[in-house]
Amino acid sequence: MKSSIIEFITFVITFVILRDLVIKYLPVNMYVLLFIITFGLIQYFSKNYNIALFFSLITVIICTIYRYIYDATATINKTNNLVLFLLYSSILFYIIKNTKNIKYDLRLSNFIIIVYMFYSMTELFIHKYVMHCSNDFNLWFSFLSDKLNNLCKSHKEHHLHTEPDMNMEDSEKGGSYYRGLHFRWDECFWLVLISFLTIIISSYISNFNINIIHKILLSLLISFIYCYLWNKVHKDMHKIKNDFSILDGPYDNGIFDLTSIKNFLFGNHELHHLQKGEKKGNYNVILFGADEWFNHNNNKVDNDEYCKQHKNEKICQIK
Repeated sequence: MKSSIIEFITFVITFVILRDLVIKYLPVNMYVLLFIITFGLIQYFSKNYNIALFFSLITVIICTIYRYIYDATATINKTNNLVLFLLYSSILFYIIKNTKNIKYDLRLSNFIIIVYMFYSMTELFIHKYVMHCSNDFNLWFSFLSDKLNNLCKSHKEHHLHTEPDMNMEDSEKGGSYYRGLHFRWDECFWLVLISFLTIIISSYISNFNINIIHKILLSLLISFIYCYLWNKVHKDMHKIKNDFSILDGPYDNGIFDLTSIKNFLFGNHELHHLQKGEKKGNYNVILFGADEWFNHNNNKVDNDEYCKQHKNEKICQIK
């Protein structure tokens, strides 16, 4: 008993010291580091890949949720961060000591989490590099240049016509910025292909077996739900009165009310529109996560540098 207590104290103290050294001297992504440390230690002691993967993914998810709820970089939260890290170290020590007692099949859970994480990263990738017109991206995928340019152009129009209060003028169907609000059926088709690849990779990583028919059906279902949520919620975020039609893309012609979901996601998307210039972030509209993992999660608007060169823009005239 005494040796276990000493072992526990040594483990936690070592972890805290390493944490402080990494934060101070190494420019490393903390989410990647947490994942590697958690997976490596549990895998080494348990020799159980699925358990190690599950607790590594859960660690990243819990940390992500915390960072969305609180500005964890603020001075007032530094003590909280240390307390949470001590708690994390204690739980990790307990898991390492008790992995042999964990008998659950965690492959499905791992598969679901990995699919979500890939989708969140895909949303950030498409929004940041396609919709916001990355020249490098267009060079890599020049064979899709027409489609990419159209998506980029319509999304730029959408931003230009969005007021600081997030309102947009009513537009006739087919207007210049109407297109920037929703995914069409042909665009959702490309998401099905991305989804299929995501499910194949996630199935392989998680060791969760799923046959090819189910992979196709799941790809179709997830892509449709995603496009539907985007089309419903994005329109409501900008208070557009014109309803889309199901002919334009996945939509329900106003049958279901998703106001509660819109309200939950609204603040993050508002920050995306209000922040200008190189500091723009919050690219996740529906699937939170990747913004935080890749350092694009802004908790406040800071346009001081941008407004030095763009004084006449509306956003720079707000006191």
